[in-house]
Amino acid sequence: MKKFLLSIAAVMMAASMMAINPAKFELKMMTGGAETSVLPNEMAACAMVFGDYDNDGDLDLFYVGGQQADRMFVGLLKNTGNGAFEVVTLSEDFVALQQASAAWMDYNNDGNLDLIVVGTPDGTTTYTYVMKNLGAEEDYAFEEDLDNYLPGVYGEGNDNTQHMIAPVDYDNDGWTDLVINGNAGGKWDGEHGRMVALFKNVEGVFEFVDDKATIGAEVFAQVNGGGVTVADLNNDGYMDLLVSGYDDEALKSDGESKGNGASYVYMNNGNGGYTKLDMTFAAAENQGLLFAIDANNDGWLDMVEIGRDLNNGWANSANLYMNDKSGKFTKAEDPGLFGGQTVIGMGDFNNDGFMDYAHTGYPTVSIAYGNGDGTFTEVGFTSITGLDQLSARGGATSAVDLNGDNTLDIQVSGWSDANGRWSDGIAYNTVKDTLGAALPANAAPSAPQNVAVQKGANGYIITWEAATDDNTPAAALRYNIMAKAADGSVWMLVPADPATGKQKVAGLAPAYLTTLSYTFKGTGDYTFAVQAIDGANVGSAFAGTATAVDNINAKEVKAQKIVENGNIFILRNGEKHTVLGQMVK
Repeated sequence: MKKFLLSIAAVMMAASMMAINPAKFELKMMTGGAETSVLPNEMAACAMVFGDYDNDGDLDLFYVGGQQADRMFVGLLKNTGNGAFEVVTLSEDFVALQQASAAWMDYNNDGNLDLIVVGTPDGTTTYTYVMKNLGAEEDYAFEEDLDNYLPGVYGEGNDNTQHMIAPVDYDNDGWTDLVINGNAGGKWDGEHGRMVALFKNVEGVFEFVDDKATIGAEVFAQVNGGGVTVADLNNDGYMDLLVSGYDDEALKSDGESKGNGASYVYMNNGNGGYTKLDMTFAAAENQGLLFAIDANNDGWLDMVEIGRDLNNGWANSANLYMNDKSGKFTKAEDPGLFGGQTVIGMGDFNNDGFMDYAHTGYPTVSIAYGNGDGTFTEVGFTSITGLDQLSARGGATSAVDLNGDNTLDIQVSGWSDANGRWSDGIAYNTVKDTLGAALPANAAPSAPQNVAVQKGANGYIITWEAATDDNTPAAALRYNIMAKAADGSVWMLVPADPATGKQKVAGLAPAYLTTLSYTFKGTGDYTFAVQAIDGANVGSAFAGTATAVDNINAKEVKAQKIVENGNIFILRNGEKHTVLGQMVK
């Protein structure tokens, strides 16, 4: 009987695999003394973030982290375009930290990716530093921006790191802001040791947004140990916040403090504030994460919570909450997910048009392949793809296309319990399934059509028509916005190459739009363009040169009306403009 049951289980797994065509990967180690070894060993409690810092079209790798003071690392690896990396010499402004996190972003709108880095050198002192990319004229070197001071945070534990920084333009003003989550090693605001805080980007300088002063009440629960992600959950064009971790002040149902794990969603009001969603989660810490994914391809983001449930004896927990399009989420009964202490990389790995996510750590290492109906099929690395060497925890995982073939590869670092050693490598997608059959190829989506802009009461309203794609259904495509100002500076919702549309950052799930409109609140004259993004994060070309002019609220000027030879002009910054905004030569 036992043998018969095992056979049934094997048949069921085989049938499931045939239905989803799991991708096959080929492993390339990045440590261990091999010729390709470019990373230091013991890369755990770390961040490994991919970004095209030198604008050559290839995603480079910045790493920072470690588990103790005498084993901390920081470095930058340049992607040479052939699946190999070379070490970049960094300035002494870069500080090696443990229990660290990092994020790429263009905070000064100059078209070059900068770095935000957090962590601790000694388990007590905390750091957050901003590294400014000096651009092509300085060979894309970095220097610390001492004009930007941010409270220092770290992971507070070797298993509590990676997703502590979320770049997001929360107020749609054309400057990318920051959400920072972690432990400050003390009372960073005079009241809290744990941090969930929003920092507004004021033309390249970050300023703390005091939610109590802004909207009259403390909105964000101060947690750490899980992480923070951003997504537009209600399709209003404003990015919401998803936070998980340990909350000293979490309450039991009877109102007494329980001080345990918790997850929270904060809905963006569109007016500079947030409202906590009235919803109870399983509560994940220990690298637990609450993140958004379109599980049924309806164009509305659902939520996955994965981690360990402190409120239930540290049980491994994974839950899916389906978006009903009215602001409410319903917990799925049996989504087919496994939880644990894991880190996440997300995207469509097998080019079937459904969103998947890879998670590595303890106790499971697998890809959760989306079935397109709100359920997932978990396929383990060890049993299916043979990548047992990447069974790593306490490290980092990213979904990233490193060889430019429009398919997602998987980067993993951390400690392998299964093998008793460190695992740092890249699993390259072969664009074949595990039986050797070719997976669908993946082309870029079509560019959005009929991009238009008009001035509304609250800003510029950009609209466009849905794009199409060879694999991703039109309803499930996402969108990125570019706004070029009159002074040549460029803002994007997610950094990308303006000429090719290739994405310049990769990892979990950048804050793309799932709507066909966006309200942009920057002041001044702008030219807007839009691109479509498929499930593998491949971008179309930017479409549209919709131009908008603001003769009233130009941010840098005082406008003066003048009349010359019977014609009306606006004098702005010493330059003469027609009443429609064009400059007169």
